[in-house]
Amino acid sequence: MQKIKRFYYYFFYKIYISIEYSSRLSGGSFFSVFKTSIVMIALEFWFTITFLNYYNMFIDKSIHFSKIIYIGIAVFFSILSYITIDYNDTWKKYNIEFNNLSKRRDKIGTIIVFGLVLFIVINFIFSIYLMSQINWNL
Repeated sequence: MQKIKRFYYYFFYKIYISIEYSSRLSGGSFFSVFKTSIVMIALEFWFTITFLNYYNMFIDKSIHFSKIIYIGIAVFFSILSYITIDYNDTWKKYNIEFNNLSKRRDKIGTIIVFGLVLFIVINFIFSIYLMSQINWNL
């Protein structure tokens, strides 16, 4: 469980660093933690929706998820983000620790994190495409 927690904070750290960098290029960094939290919530939401889409397509086509389920998922991840990231500024301790990683480990971590982001986004888009191709006449 500890490794998952560290990876979650490392994931946050890499997203935060990239948002800080791009914000500085476009006129100043502000609300970087908020922006990073939004990105994290979106990625978690998309990952979950992708899983639900695949479940719906390949395991049980009779289940149709209502809007309230999607809203509940979004609220859940928003609360999770607040508890894990914003509450007591826990992310700051981890960011200091991750800033001291060796260049090699940081580069490998960057590749893993952005590979995972790419995987989540592409998979989400693909699952929506597949959902649109299914004939739902049961």
